Amino acid sequence: DPVNIDDAVVNSTRKEILELLKQVPEVTSIHDFRIIGENDYKSILFDAVISNKVHPSKESELKDKIKNIIMEKHPEYNLII
Repeated sequence: DPVNIDDAVVNSTRKEILELLKQVPEVTSIHDFRIIGENDYKSILFDAVISNKVHPSKESELKDKIKNIIMEKHPEYNLII
């Protein structure tokens, strides 16, 4: 599916997420960022690129850390990373 890059809400939310992810230096970038759903049922979806220095056994822990940071700012969204 194509990712909508011309939506103001998607772009502003993406910028907020990127700012929040500065707290997680292991995340080197994100891509395929999108928001799906309507009204009270919205999800943020994106792929996170992490440093190759992160051991595979720590990826789940890192994913939880990312979710917790984002959910503090955006508890209204479901996160799919």
